[in-house]
Amino acid sequence: MYFGHSKGRGMNKSLHSILPLFFSTTFLFAQDPHVITITGFAKVGMPAEISEIKVGIESEATTAEEAHLKTSKKSDELVRVLKAYKTIGLQTEGIRIIPVHEYSKSSSARETRGYRALNYVSIRVSINDAGKILDECAKFEANHIFGLRFFPTQENDQKASLQALQEAAQDARQKSDAVLSALGLKAKEIIEVQADAGNPNTLSQQQLRGMTKERVNLPTEGGMIYSEARVTLRISY
Repeated sequence: MYFGHSKGRGMNKSLHSILPLFFSTTFLFAQDPHVITITGFAKVGMPAEISEIKVGIESEATTAEEAHLKTSKKSDELVRVLKAYKTIGLQTEGIRIIPVHEYSKSSSARETRGYRALNYVSIRVSINDAGKILDECAKFEANHIFGLRFFPTQENDQKASLQALQEAAQDARQKSDAVLSALGLKAKEIIEVQADAGNPNTLSQQQLRGMTKERVNLPTEGGMIYSEARVTLRISY
């Protein structure tokens, strides 16, 4: 009897230790809200009105000093001409000197046959003047186009970003309502919101690196740039 009673007390202790854990776990699951996560997307177009052009002015000579002087002269003349236009921004990056090597036919050794001086000029203008600017650059042998990007005005960019966020939020809410309605459920409250508005699309510098105006059909007329937004909602039901 003593051993049986002891075993019964052990089982009771085990049950007493297990039951609170079971009911506690059930209670936690009951308290955990049902949540649906939905993401909405939107894209709003705006006109491209500003063009940023990055060109390279290059000269080659037998000495580094001579190459530097040639490129410096071309750069100064180009900047002077471009200032006649209503530029929004005009900037030079400084001249870089690069040795030009070739291999000797007699000894197969690498020899320095001269120097190349390269200067970059970035011009930001109205898109209506982009073609004229490229023509002026070509006159000063600034044919290497290292970057071409189109932008909206700052005012239009801000308006489009806000509109895209609003439409993305509406898209997310419409999707969540449609899903819950199809399942016979109702939304209770929005418990979390994540919003992200991307930058306007531009033509990247890598796409145009090293190309010349004659080798690529550069778009110098206005088009549409799109501001994209994404809004994610976590909604309890």
